[in-house]
Amino acid sequence: MVRTMNKCDETTVLNAIATCRFASASDAELLDAWTRDQLAEAFATLVNRYSVMVLSVCRRKCRCVSDAEDAYQTTFLLLAKNSAKIRHADRLAGWLHRVAQRSAVATLNRTAHMSEPDESLGEMVVIDNPLDEIAARHEAIILDEELAAMPERYRAVLVMQVYQGDPIETMAERFQTTVGTIRGRLQRGKKMLADRLRRRGVVPLIAISASMTTQVSSVEAASAASQLLGMLESSSIPPSPPLSESLLNPLLVNGRNLMSPWNLGCGAAIAGAIGVLLMGPAEGLVGASGGDTVDVVMAQKADADSEAAAVQFPAVKPADLSSVKTKQGSVAKVEKVDDPEVSELAIRLKGELDRVSDVSIDGTVESLADELQQQLGLPVLLDKRALAFAKLSPEQMLNFDSSQEPLRTSLRKLLDPLGMKATIENEGIVITANPSQLVHLGIGTDRWLSVDDETMRLFTEKLSESLKLQFIESPLRQVVSQLHESLGVNLMIDHRALDDIGVDDDFPVNYSLGGEVAAYDAIQMTLRSYDLELTVRNNVLLVTTMEGAEESLLSRIYWLEGLALDGNFDSLTQLIQTTIKPDQWEALGGRGTIGIGPGERPSIIVNQTYDIHRQIESLIDTLRSNSFHPQSKDTGAHKSTPARFGNPASGFGGGFGGGFGGAGGFMN
Repeated sequence: MVRTMNKCDETTVLNAIATCRFASASDAELLDAWTRDQLAEAFATLVNRYSVMVLSVCRRKCRCVSDAEDAYQTTFLLLAKNSAKIRHADRLAGWLHRVAQRSAVATLNRTAHMSEPDESLGEMVVIDNPLDEIAARHEAIILDEELAAMPERYRAVLVMQVYQGDPIETMAERFQTTVGTIRGRLQRGKKMLADRLRRRGVVPLIAISASMTTQVSSVEAASAASQLLGMLESSSIPPSPPLSESLLNPLLVNGRNLMSPWNLGCGAAIAGAIGVLLMGPAEGLVGASGGDTVDVVMAQKADADSEAAAVQFPAVKPADLSSVKTKQGSVAKVEKVDDPEVSELAIRLKGELDRVSDVSIDGTVESLADELQQQLGLPVLLDKRALAFAKLSPEQMLNFDSSQEPLRTSLRKLLDPLGMKATIENEGIVITANPSQLVHLGIGTDRWLSVDDETMRLFTEKLSESLKLQFIESPLRQVVSQLHESLGVNLMIDHRALDDIGVDDDFPVNYSLGGEVAAYDAIQMTLRSYDLELTVRNNVLLVTTMEGAEESLLSRIYWLEGLALDGNFDSLTQLIQTTIKPDQWEALGGRGTIGIGPGERPSIIVNQTYDIHRQIESLIDTLRSNSFHPQSKDTGAHKSTPARFGNPASGFGGGFGGGFGGAGGFMN
């Protein structure tokens, strides 16, 4: 008896023929044929190639078969409709996996009547123990979720190996890159994935095994593909997906990486962090607020836990004051404060701040304290260690004249341009460094901890020089040698790291750019095409793999004056971790860490790759250059520091290194 072939059977046969015909074509070639030429056979090949993977992801996550079919169809219909928006066609496997995962999640959020779970969901594999089946499905779902949240370049190769079973050579052909590059991406991707899974209490090997046992059969996948392609054949344009595109469109714009739950949750927080950093009220200017209190730093008696404390004085009231005769004959009002930690001299000096007087300086920086003491009749000391910090020469000449102005105003006009400030201590007025001013001059902003700071600054200077590079099939060792000669710094190849991914220093490098660009940018653009990057180890610049860079994290402290953080240091750390390579921070399974630094000055200590450190430096510089808050705002921020910084009373005193607390007396 001869059976007549129905439409579904015919579609299945044609799909099989198309799949065989274009089996050797890469994803990028097939997607291009569909996007530009509307070649249905190319699209059918892609559907059949990834049908098992997409349907398996949907079946595991969805409540019932009908929902899984809707998610499956939505995934490929969105591919048909948005193929031109996919920027990295060679990473299509990772794109499809993530869209399938999101489509399956979207079915859980639909408000329509939910049918009872279909028993066929539990028949993907025969397992004697139902608990084992539930556990396997749960672990496979976690694997899907963590894969979907990984960076695109690693997700793509992992999907092709774990779900598709493609050999490395095949992946290299489809990605149009070297076997060593694919091996490096797999190595790094597996490590990242394993860390993410273990954070959720899942053993990586068990999760991968579970994904295999919960995978749909090729027959089921072929049936779903035939149904989908038959639907496409009957329509001149791709039909609308079963799931609302409003649930998925934000994830598909320009083919960029889909947002992970971490990034989605932190999006609003980033905007808030920027607002905190740049949009605080302008408080603390001389005469600006007319507030009831004035913050002045007074030195404490030395003890085991503190050297100085910020003491808050009430506003001056005539009834509370006594009179003190000054050298120039004026009467200064001094507040009576019963505090054994604050000397009578310090209280008197506080009252002198508003005294109207003349100040004239004509001498060297080194003689500044003596001249002020002679003119004002008040004890003045110079912190000489602060001069070196502020990069001031003791022999630098000063010429300054101020007539009939409050002392606080004259001192600010005199010292601000020098990056210095005056603080009140029990011994007198101390002239010291003002980090809040110096950071705007690029002084005292950061310091490398795990490598030599001067060497790193030399590297930064050399890598900022403009270069014009062109390499055509040049061996890597030749490229590195040429860069070494052009920059005049030690630049070497990390042979051990390259050996780990099967790459030697003979592999060809190509790079060409018309004009000159900064050396660092040119080098990074050249290396990133091969999953390589720059790092520093033992004070030597190294060309290494991404894995090698992550194994040699660099420590650096960043001081935070001039950012008007108002004590909200978490806003900055969150901003850094959510905008600069989020997957490389500990919170998302990476190795990088960030924490609050010790000491009197507000700071963070970061352990990260050289490239990320450069991005952090750029971010902080940008925020600082666009912050115009008065420095007293920083004083308030540092005094309100949480307990993890140590005792607030002991953290910020006058003298060198005292952050900006001491400036309050003169800058308020």
